[in-house]
Amino acid sequence: MNLRGKAVVVTGAGQGIGKAYARAILDEGGSVVANDIDDDLLAQLAEEWAVDSDRLVTHRADITDWTAAEGLIAASTASFGRLDGLVNNAGVYDVRRADENDAAVIRLQVDVNVLGTMYCGIHAMRSMLKQQGGSIINTTSGAMVGLPLRGIYSATKAAVAALTWSWAQDLQGTNVRVNAISPLARTRQLDVAAAYLQVDHDQLMRNIPPEANAPIITYLLSDAADDIRGQIVRISDDLLTLIHKPDVVRPGVHLPASTIEAVGEAFDEELRHHLEPVGAPNWSPVGGQTTVTAKATAR
Repeated sequence: MNLRGKAVVVTGAGQGIGKAYARAILDEGGSVVANDIDDDLLAQLAEEWAVDSDRLVTHRADITDWTAAEGLIAASTASFGRLDGLVNNAGVYDVRRADENDAAVIRLQVDVNVLGTMYCGIHAMRSMLKQQGGSIINTTSGAMVGLPLRGIYSATKAAVAALTWSWAQDLQGTNVRVNAISPLARTRQLDVAAAYLQVDHDQLMRNIPPEANAPIITYLLSDAADDIRGQIVRISDDLLTLIHKPDVVRPGVHLPASTIEAVGEAFDEELRHHLEPVGAPNWSPVGGQTTVTAKATAR
């Protein structure tokens, strides 16, 4: 998909999946504002891709700061005269039992995964609405359905999914579209899980490179996807699927009275037949051991 003439901000582009996205956008002819919080990674990126320097701007910003996020988005217009895409890729991942969490661990994931996505997304849509067009791509995860040892991370990614569906509705009737990707690759997230579970990386995931996710991003940024809105695209090995919204289990049970007895009868007669299993059997969660604690790390 040709992205010539399009300018895209990619958060967390210093390495891993974000770096793969930025490279793919450049390869398709687009221009990139590559964001990270690590100056060294950005310097390495600029040196490595010096041949693309006229279409690459590196911009250090902490996306958990409202003003810094605004400056990041503004850097695209300042550098390239426009903003056609935002890839909200930056994220923090953590693996530990629920009772092992503390305020700092929780706050970091919520700030980066949720607030960072919100801040960059809101500033981007303001710019895109003025320009009358653009594509915002958020990053959620299969963990959004709730996975063991990743309760906080799962909650943040469920929030991003809800945000994507909500924003897509808010922007109906405009030329600004919002979608999300649920990527899968061997990145530093795997180091966190392997350390916690005390297992070898190969026991957790096949060798899926970050670049395997990039075609989804370039497609969703391209004009070919201008009719795709409010979708979450999931990749798992070579399987490309969509994640649908959660729904109410039907049929329901009419309550003749709002009493504890009536609720008990409703469960006994009908609802117990529709109870959800604990866990997510179709998502292949990582491991089940709980032996050591791993520190949070950026994706």
